[in-house]
Amino acid sequence: MTKEFIFSDKEILAECEFFFSKLYSSQGDLTESEFSKVFFGQKENVLSDDQQNVCEGVLNKNEAGKSPETDALPAEFYKFFWNDISDTLVKALNYGYEIRQLSAGDAKKRDN
Repeated sequence: MTKEFIFSDKEILAECEFFFSKLYSSQGDLTESEFSKVFFGQKENVLSDDQQNVCEGVLNKNEAGKSPETDALPAEFYKFFWNDISDTLVKALNYGYEIRQLSAGDAKKRDN
């Protein structure tokens, strides 16, 4: 196998597209059970109905730090400023739960 070097922007972009499309392409349809085994091992991690029900509903300040953040702010930020932001943040998240919208971006998409 010979290694070739590419230098043009067009060739580099084409190689990146090929690499990532191959990396993220489906290798076949997995059943839910097969998917769980691939990503979680042999034991299926499924919440019971009671556990699922506990996850539903409005939040309170005592539930902070129970899930990973998805907004690029580290957990330390929330821990440090929790007393300052908790009321506003909990109200905002509960409002999103009530209207079934996760962000203002979702509302804009819906309104268009």
